[in-house]
Amino acid sequence: MAASSETAALLRQASLSKANGETLNGHLQKYDAIPASGETHGPETTWKNETKLLARYSAPLVVTYVLQYSYSFVTVLVAGRLGTSELAAASLASMMAEITGLAIYEGLATSLDTRTSQAFGAGRKQQVGLHVQRMIALTLLATIPIGAIWICSPWILARLVPQKKVAYLAGDFLRFYMIGAPGYGVFEAVKRFTQAQGDFMGPMVTALICAPLNVFWNWLLVFASDFGARASRFRYRITPSR
Repeated sequence: MAASSETAALLRQASLSKANGETLNGHLQKYDAIPASGETHGPETTWKNETKLLARYSAPLVVTYVLQYSYSFVTVLVAGRLGTSELAAASLASMMAEITGLAIYEGLATSLDTRTSQAFGAGRKQQVGLHVQRMIALTLLATIPIGAIWICSPWILARLVPQKKVAYLAGDFLRFYMIGAPGYGVFEAVKRFTQAQGDFMGPMVTALICAPLNVFWNWLLVFASDFGARASRFRYRITPSR
């Protein structure tokens, strides 16, 4: 088997690593063969043990995703305190960001669920890191067209939304939102890196730190300073044709 490197193709290695002197196919065949006596091969498991395992793995994931989706909720909630136009603009911008950006990052990173888990389970730990590194590079590359759409979003939304003021405000929102887009993509890739190794606590701890910071920055920049007032006055001086 060729050694894995930054330039090696990771999808063309047909041979599987051996564990305890037997191939993976032979390992599966041993578990498939059930004697007539009813005895089973391999470690015994019950529905209670499996339920406990699923609960232990799913609980951190549930907390992580709840905290992740709380970012947009807090942002829309704060925008609602500024006015009805700001609330509509924040809702529109959050929806567009989810469709044209965050969904793309999550879709790209989801492909790592299979590749990194297979590599780690087969003992090819170096390939786990290489898969994640290449996915990070791919997400950063995808940021270019995503950023182009978000930069042009004031003009795009102005042709789709009758309320021009709301469209321009949503475009402003997306332009500022673009600052954190690369970090979101990298986080999704690194989250799969830890989850493939059975570590579900790392992403949860990161979300537990960032979620309160998101609330703090919203409070500081909108209510505790005049930045929110100055940002709400930031408009594109374009008079729509009548």
